[in-house]
Amino acid sequence: MPDDQKLRIDGENSIGVQVKGENISVTVGKGSQPVLIRPETRKARASTGSDLDLLNAYRCSIPLVGRDDNLQSLKDWLVSDKDIAVRTMIGRAGAGKTRLAIELITSLPEKDWNAGFITSEEVAAFPERVNLSKWTWQKPTLIVVDYAATLLDPLSRWLRELADHPKKEDAPRLRLLLLERQAKLDGGWYQSLFSGGDSNAGVPSLFEPVKPLPVQALDLPEKRRAVLKATLREACGEEASAVPEPGENPEFDKRLQADQWQDPLYLMMAALVATHTGVVEVLALGRRDLAFRVAGKELARIRKFSPKPNAADFLAHIAAYATLCGGLDGHVVETVTEEMKELGVADPHGPKAVADRLVKALPGNPGVAAIEPDIVGEAVTLSVLGEYDDHGTATLVRAQRRAGPVVSGRVIHAAQDFCYDDPYGRDTAAREEPLEWLRALIQEGQAINLGLLLEIDAAMPYPTLALREPAAAVTELLLERLPQAMEGLDETDFLAERSRILNNLAARLRELGQREEALARAEEAVEIQRKLAAERPDAFLPDLAMSLGARGSVLLGLERYGEAANSFAEGLQSITPQFLKLPAAFGRLVVYLAWAYPEACQRAGREPDAAVLGPVAKKLAELQSAQGEEGSDS
Repeated sequence: MPDDQKLRIDGENSIGVQVKGENISVTVGKGSQPVLIRPETRKARASTGSDLDLLNAYRCSIPLVGRDDNLQSLKDWLVSDKDIAVRTMIGRAGAGKTRLAIELITSLPEKDWNAGFITSEEVAAFPERVNLSKWTWQKPTLIVVDYAATLLDPLSRWLRELADHPKKEDAPRLRLLLLERQAKLDGGWYQSLFSGGDSNAGVPSLFEPVKPLPVQALDLPEKRRAVLKATLREACGEEASAVPEPGENPEFDKRLQADQWQDPLYLMMAALVATHTGVVEVLALGRRDLAFRVAGKELARIRKFSPKPNAADFLAHIAAYATLCGGLDGHVVETVTEEMKELGVADPHGPKAVADRLVKALPGNPGVAAIEPDIVGEAVTLSVLGEYDDHGTATLVRAQRRAGPVVSGRVIHAAQDFCYDDPYGRDTAAREEPLEWLRALIQEGQAINLGLLLEIDAAMPYPTLALREPAAAVTELLLERLPQAMEGLDETDFLAERSRILNNLAARLRELGQREEALARAEEAVEIQRKLAAERPDAFLPDLAMSLGARGSVLLGLERYGEAANSFAEGLQSITPQFLKLPAAFGRLVVYLAWAYPEACQRAGREPDAAVLGPVAKKLAELQSAQGEEGSDS
């Protein structure tokens, strides 16, 4: 029987059956409802005996610390008056986004709510089964979408169709929670959710609020102490090292206050490493150093599943490969066979024996799990592939061809985590391999896979430092290849997409200091949007305002302050009528333009025009009063 077989019969009351994996796991669910994964399901995965079990967010090994405000805000959002509402939570690696979502899901009784995580495969597949604009969900539903930037295309489809869903009296609530490291309304994947003219016009009204909300930092030393203590207790029991109390060890107190300890994952990793180095000493280590120490121990554990050193090396390789792919749900033997052939590796017991060892080392549900948390998986991958002559680029390309967007997303995350210089000077040196991998993916996209360029461009952080050169390169390539990608499509759609890419490219070039080139791109985007807005103002005036704001930003950098002020003023006047109708949808854009316009006027030595600012001032004040810090932080 093949590793992955599906039988699906669609319809409002249909049943979907999916059979997966060599050990066979069967999922049965209504075709008209998405398959959601409860946290308890992932927690039930067999223990590996690894330290990483303690770091696994789904195991909830220690109490949630310092997230009360976030959790209460999410609970309030669940019961707000809107029948359909979307929210975006952001936080860097280790901030606790997944754990926060787990706490939210498990707080909801299963008999009352259909709540859980949705896989990337199901995000893409569900709109193929059901027209979301006519979808009927049977009870209150919470869908959590992790790694949202890697799912831009299917997620955009969800939002477009849900925006057309008719309001119904007493309809059960539907909530979509998007999780990602970064999200900016002025660029990147998040902006793309809202731009695009008629088809995306109703999307902003789904969001509550439009502005992404950050996960709270662990700002107080007592919260950080609590995480350290709880992790040490869980790891060592009664033999746990004592965490110094306030004032007991001044050096410890000083180190604990460093910004790098504001995220719980790194405190938990520090506690694990402290079992060998000491609690005070471990706080002198940087984040990357911690990740490599934990990764080294995990690699040693995985290698023990193989009887001989050469076999152990390959097992480490295939574990890194599986991690790049986000795990191997099926076709494990086939994948192992292919990688053995690529590397010229043989095993006397054959690929099936190697696959069995891998499943025992990293048991999935089904198949093979990726090494988690992300930064440890990245460190494992760097440790293994970084030893190859090509630094693993060939392996990376094979993984991408197998697993698609998840690989480019993981490479970009690795670059964010390992390709920067540590501002504190305490961490291991920055690594170049993730940038090499990214260049290899860009070349792959340029040669044979335009969709890959779109995936990379969407997942790029905005703004970015370590990734600014490849970010500009991939956006430039997209612009060149766009006519080929959109051949045969409506001219309006083509122009709207070209304008979006031009705005992104202008921002990327501005980051590189190429301001004149950035201005040329921004000017072209504005001209396109003028044409589109003249034909369909309701659909394209918001995009015109965004393009005018982007051009104004470039002009500010060129010290052409008068022209910048004019661009910001035109943008503000373009969006004002729609802002007054839907202030929540366009508030963030107006806040930026209303700040940038007088700033540019001041630098140009002239007074702002009250006729430009007056119409939006009162509504902005109301928004800021209602939303407090959420509304005023731009």
